[in-house]
Amino acid sequence: MDDKIRYFFPKLRNRLSAQKTRLFEKLPVEIISLRGIDTCGGWRGMTDRLHVFLGKSVTESIRYNNDTGAILAAANKACNHVFALLGSGDVKLDPIIWNKEIKTGFEWPTGIYYSKLRKTTPQGSDIKIPWELSRCHHLLWLGEAYVITGEEKYAWEVANELNDWIDTNPLMYSVNWTCAMEVAIRAVNWMYALLFIVDSVHFTDELAEKVYRSLYQHGFFIYNNLERTIPYSNNHYYSDIVGLLYLGQLFHQTRQGKKWFRFALSQYYTETLAQILPSGVDYEKSVSYHRLMTELAMYPYYMLERVGANVPEIVRQRLVHMVQYVKLNAMPNGRAPMVADNDDGRFLPFVPRDFREHLYLTDSNSLDNRIVASSADMLSFESVSLGSRLIQDSKIAILRKGDSYLFVNNADRWRYDKEKSGYIGTHIHNDLLSFVYAVGGTEVIVDPGGYVYTSDMERHEEFRSTSKHNTVVVDGEEQHLRDRSRTFMMKYNSTSRFLELVEKQDCDICTGEYFTIKGRLTHNRSFCLEQQQLTIMDTLVKSGKGHKAALFYHFAPGISPVLEDKAVSFEMHGMRFLLKIGSSCPVKMSIKDDTVSPSYGVLQDSKTLVGNFEFDETTQICTTISYR
Repeated sequence: MDDKIRYFFPKLRNRLSAQKTRLFEKLPVEIISLRGIDTCGGWRGMTDRLHVFLGKSVTESIRYNNDTGAILAAANKACNHVFALLGSGDVKLDPIIWNKEIKTGFEWPTGIYYSKLRKTTPQGSDIKIPWELSRCHHLLWLGEAYVITGEEKYAWEVANELNDWIDTNPLMYSVNWTCAMEVAIRAVNWMYALLFIVDSVHFTDELAEKVYRSLYQHGFFIYNNLERTIPYSNNHYYSDIVGLLYLGQLFHQTRQGKKWFRFALSQYYTETLAQILPSGVDYEKSVSYHRLMTELAMYPYYMLERVGANVPEIVRQRLVHMVQYVKLNAMPNGRAPMVADNDDGRFLPFVPRDFREHLYLTDSNSLDNRIVASSADMLSFESVSLGSRLIQDSKIAILRKGDSYLFVNNADRWRYDKEKSGYIGTHIHNDLLSFVYAVGGTEVIVDPGGYVYTSDMERHEEFRSTSKHNTVVVDGEEQHLRDRSRTFMMKYNSTSRFLELVEKQDCDICTGEYFTIKGRLTHNRSFCLEQQQLTIMDTLVKSGKGHKAALFYHFAPGISPVLEDKAVSFEMHGMRFLLKIGSSCPVKMSIKDDTVSPSYGVLQDSKTLVGNFEFDETTQICTTISYR
């Protein structure tokens, strides 16, 4: 079937939905949004409903855990209204201003319809910051602190902030209603926060009814602002349907709640199979977004188990494979490599952790898993070998030899990649045949990360560029053509041809290749990983003479490389590394000051090795990195 015919009705539904939401500006939406709502029956009724689908033994797992110190420290900061949001550092908000960008001080106005508010964002301000605050993750830590200590000040803060948020963020007339994904994540965080303070005197009938009404409006908003895109959707739409799953259960006695749940359940199954590849890797191939998607996919599974939904085995297996990939990609120091975009996104961060710690998802004894799996059978995460692995459907390879670790990426842009010059939104970077290299607990060659999005488009484009990755640039050509006028948009320019892995006794060899459409460049790269040496062979083929090329290697923060004769040396954690570049053509090496971003909005100083050279028609460059 022709794509235009296949996607006609889905696109028509999207347009009609957009027209409907515009009409709400002219209608009494406060009244319309509450049609069909029932009463929750006060705090007791609200508690009973939450226990049904969130679990009855949730609080028991909180009282005895190894993360108490981190939770209490975060809760005490939240009690004092001290927040660290997306690279802001600790900032005190007294009072809390939910529509404030705490880095620049800009405040989005209230009283303006939500669809118009994004246009009011000034250059340099980041709309993600008030969104992050209004996800209300910190209410989880306050609620957990109440469970741990029994101190009413934590429960009071939860109740007070819920009241304040509802009072100061009128439905559809606040910046915190401009994205359905944010609304969905906030709704579920509120539910857990309330469940944590059910024994408090501050969880009153009045608070229960007020939050219940607001959550019903959250469901109304999400259902009427679904972020479904054609021909395929992403983590935004997935968040929408997950939010509706939980809200559908909370309001299961209402007609709207039943409708939300039926719709969301079907879409949860469909989108899990569409967005998660059979290997378990999220189709956008960002390691950061894979963690977010794993939480979004796995946590509702336990909720569905509690309410008796018969989750298809194929869906359950996708979830198992998602968690296995988390374990597979972890470096020897236990942290996830930084690959493609990262925005510190979490669904339910029950424990405040370092952004790059993802292995809690693989641990059945982690507090996170014990909370979400309360009163449900926990998924069995089948053991996974930590040897070298080629993930063919994602064109990702993870190599291990002794203490050495290598992550190689030659991923296509998206799930349904086609060789055409269309634009598409994506969270991947121009990082074909780029890699991450670590030895034991030492990160050596790193991916610089993503830094920020719309608040600084120049830096956003810099961090997505080919030269910001550990690969080769020829004649200044980008692997995909960037469009600075449209966030996340890239124009197709490279075909990822293959990625292969051969395992041998002394070394594992990974080979890949891509081809650029505009410049007609073929880049073939092989990696040979031995226990104490990594050898990289780059073969470049491009018609014509006088091609100017540059090879980039981005060092981890803390590494101070020193240029020697045709080599670079540096020491780290008691090991001495030597990097050599050999070629038939002269290579001029230099070390430049640079930056990496280990977390959204955060920059760290670093060093980058640049090898400049020229070639005619074809050339080979050999790089070795050894240590002792």
